[in-house]
Amino acid sequence: LDISSVGQREVIAPKSVHLPQLKKLHLPFEKFDPSAAEKLNSGCPTLEDMSLSKCCSLGLFKISFDNVKALSITNCEYSEIQVSAPNACSMRLTVSGKVQLDGMPSLVRAWVYFSDDTVKHLAGVGYNLLPHLGLFRFSRFLQCKSIMESSAIEGLLFSKLKSLYVGEWALHDFHQPFAYFLKRAPSLATLTLDQKELTEMDTFDEIFVGKKPSNTPMLVSVLNRDLETLRIRVSEDIDDDIQEFNKMRKLSKEKTRPKETVIVWFRF
Repeated sequence: LDISSVGQREVIAPKSVHLPQLKKLHLPFEKFDPSAAEKLNSGCPTLEDMSLSKCCSLGLFKISFDNVKALSITNCEYSEIQVSAPNACSMRLTVSGKVQLDGMPSLVRAWVYFSDDTVKHLAGVGYNLLPHLGLFRFSRFLQCKSIMESSAIEGLLFSKLKSLYVGEWALHDFHQPFAYFLKRAPSLATLTLDQKELTEMDTFDEIFVGKKPSNTPMLVSVLNRDLETLRIRVSEDIDDDIQEFNKMRKLSKEKTRPKETVIVWFRF
């Protein structure tokens, strides 16, 4: 079931929900009555794929589905999201409020999008237990002083992490995530550094236009790690950053000693 609003956003405020055979539910551009979440939880017992995109007025939104395998909550407005989905294998999440993930032992792959003023909300979430992790604008998380000085983050170890995707806008924004994970992910086998996907996201214009990137120094005090694959996807329009790219490529190859290196160029 894919409900797409035309014109003004519709308000989802059902008196009751009874969809016992529904497997897929996609809700873009909707407003939610506070009682809607509870009715969806109880009225869709066989739901396997749930997606909320650009929904507003979620407030405190509780998601509890035993059968959901794929969960996506992107570019939504909420004060807090509480998720209990014991069979969920994959998750996409834009952090715009407090996040609490409970009862997700089957989760193996997650994509997490960070924004400037909400990175504090994800500290303590158990993404360190995942074997596959995709992070967008993770440099913002690492630049949050209150988070990085906490003992919980300082001792965090991504012991199960096998593959890591890092999406950033500016080349120098890869430096801190690169150093952070080489130090904390002893089993890492595949690393992808990518500029492209952020340029294709719906939130690109509102996030980046008019914002000057911060000057993050190159971090060289990182552990050496032998990787299977290093992938780098960067824009061809980097004439002003060619020295930065050469420095990043040299350091990443020296520190990761990959068996295979793939560099892909793209145009905006």
